[in-house]
Amino acid sequence: MRIIVSLSFLTLAACAGNPNDECGNKFALPKFSTETGVRFEEVQLRTLGSPYRLKGAAAEIFYEGALSDAGYGGSVAEPRLIRGAGDVCVPADTGSMLSIAAYEIFERIFDFDRGIGVEGHLKWPRKVGVELHLRNPDGQTHNNAHYFGVADSIGILPYSLDGVHLAFNPGILAHEHFHAHFQSQVLNPLNAVSEIISSGGGIKPTVDDLDNADLQSPSGLNRFVLRAWNEGLADFYACVFTGEPDFFTASNLDRVSERECNGPLTLFAPGAVLKPQIAATGPGQNVNIRKEMVGIAYFQGTLAARLLYRIAGPDKAAQRQLLQHVMRQLHRVPLMVRPKLDRTIMDFEDIVPVLLDGAKLDTMDCVFLSLTLSKQTLSRRFSQCRL
Repeated sequence: MRIIVSLSFLTLAACAGNPNDECGNKFALPKFSTETGVRFEEVQLRTLGSPYRLKGAAAEIFYEGALSDAGYGGSVAEPRLIRGAGDVCVPADTGSMLSIAAYEIFERIFDFDRGIGVEGHLKWPRKVGVELHLRNPDGQTHNNAHYFGVADSIGILPYSLDGVHLAFNPGILAHEHFHAHFQSQVLNPLNAVSEIISSGGGIKPTVDDLDNADLQSPSGLNRFVLRAWNEGLADFYACVFTGEPDFFTASNLDRVSERECNGPLTLFAPGAVLKPQIAATGPGQNVNIRKEMVGIAYFQGTLAARLLYRIAGPDKAAQRQLLQHVMRQLHRVPLMVRPKLDRTIMDFEDIVPVLLDGAKLDTMDCVFLSLTLSKQTLSRRFSQCRL
């Protein structure tokens, strides 16, 4: 990767100094944006107590750590550093660079959440694993990042593509970070009031468990609707945080063009679109069918992200204002979901009136809503948009 090559030149230059000298909390790190690409910048990590131990108010970083339901085990990352010109800390190896870069992004996320008044939704510092080695159910071991709800932790997997490593991509990390907000404000309250113990004594799947969801019940299918909302809102959060509607592209992840926040709008599908996917499978658990249903959920989530991004408009302050409104409405989503969860399949558009309740909408916003919502929902829930 070009990032690693650039580091080698910078490290060689830094070696001219005394490597035993202490350096402060200033770092030379590669930073990415769609406008400038990847370039080294000097950054000050003000929430970090020591540059030699990646634990501060914003995050705790674990390099190649072991993850369990209780979180990461072992010690936080202790990067190897060289003192460069001007007392700047230069990472001495790739693992150190990735770990420090992840901390720097989470310091920005910490400030961002405080700026829109939602940092209290979560416990800080956030727990983040870099170069986490695990095997997904689909066999994937690279080129992805995950939020783990039970452990309330993020894991960044090894990266092998020709692009920007996920630890350097602020949009990817912001996307995963939002999942913690959705877990806190939506999924945890729903799980808390649901019947966890079934009549047979077994544990029912939680509302975020797609692998064990009953594909023949409204409750099971609604898990895919919730996943759509979780993924779509995470995209919207990341697009606003970065100011880039296509933050996936830099890392060359699969199907990135389908996730752009500024892509075209279409009508939300009804939740019942999930039912034909399982009509021929019977009660069995079919992995391929589940993948198709997840694909439907992700696309519907993308529509939610695009709708909100269009309503927010290009102005950065307006984007933050709408995101702040949406984040503060999240706690109302479980109130809408609970009466429906076990009784009827929710529609993918059902979350929109909840999130936009009380938001100021203009004529153009109503046009965007008319392109995505059913006529019934538009007339019943958005009276200001009656044309």
